[in-house]
Amino acid sequence: MDRRNILAWCLSGGIIGISGCSGLLPNEKEETSSQFDPSPFTEIEGTQSPDAVLIIDEDDTNSFGTAVAAANQTVFVGAPEAETAAESKSGAVYGFQNGDGEWNQTAKLVVPEEGPDDYGARVAGSEGTVLIRDDSKEMVPITVIEWEENGWQQTSTISPSTYTGPLATADSTAVLGSASDQSIGIIYERQSGEWKQQESISVDGRTGNDRSIRSVAIDHGTIVIGETPKGGRVNTGKAYICEYLNDSWKLQSEITSDAEQDSFGTSVAVHNNIIIVGAPIIKPCGASQKRMVDGNKTSAILSRMTR
Repeated sequence: MDRRNILAWCLSGGIIGISGCSGLLPNEKEETSSQFDPSPFTEIEGTQSPDAVLIIDEDDTNSFGTAVAAANQTVFVGAPEAETAAESKSGAVYGFQNGDGEWNQTAKLVVPEEGPDDYGARVAGSEGTVLIRDDSKEMVPITVIEWEENGWQQTSTISPSTYTGPLATADSTAVLGSASDQSIGIIYERQSGEWKQQESISVDGRTGNDRSIRSVAIDHGTIVIGETPKGGRVNTGKAYICEYLNDSWKLQSEITSDAEQDSFGTSVAVHNNIIIVGAPIIKPCGASQKRMVDGNKTSAILSRMTR
């Protein structure tokens, strides 16, 4: 069984969590068997073993599991190297639904004509909306699919006016991580069936030469945007906290790490009054990168905020 399988957890018929593996870090050697062993998940107190292992009967080099999302009782799994035509690996997103206690593939969404490669490298979902794009920072249209009476349908696209990267969506709002200097996020709202750009979140004095936007998350009236250093100019990343106040999004505060964690901000999540910032410490080593296995440990920073 390939390491790119996806595990899905359910509780009372509802999706509560998903996890994926898309491969190894550059120059990191494979030291384990390709057979997936679920036992570590069953040994942790208070956790459940996965309800299913989602796989596809296709080429195992398609990077299945690079991105995952869940919306409206459907699991979406991105495979940015999936074959979509003869000798073409433009990427795809696979949809899975639970019927009669079993998870089955119900859809394969492929890149639109003349679209980018690496389609499905980024996927974000919330309730009845899913956003799909490639892994570039170009101004490539983002596919929007929504749940309708006949199932999931592509309803529109979001066409960014600047270079963007990570994405997230919730409550008819989409946030795109920005690749420009002062702007860190672009906000879109769904109005009368169309997604329209509403505003940009900016940080005075910020320069894109120091850090790169790596992650975004949104939950009701809060957006968290993570960025990591680049070029060796700074030693640690940041997480920006933005809130919706007086009919607009405003930058409220920043989270930084006390340690020199060069990947702080790689991933972020927000739910109610809890914010999580991922810091998988990766230190440069010559032309390659190696994961730290002793000394500083990989970490996730949790912060509580008062609304």
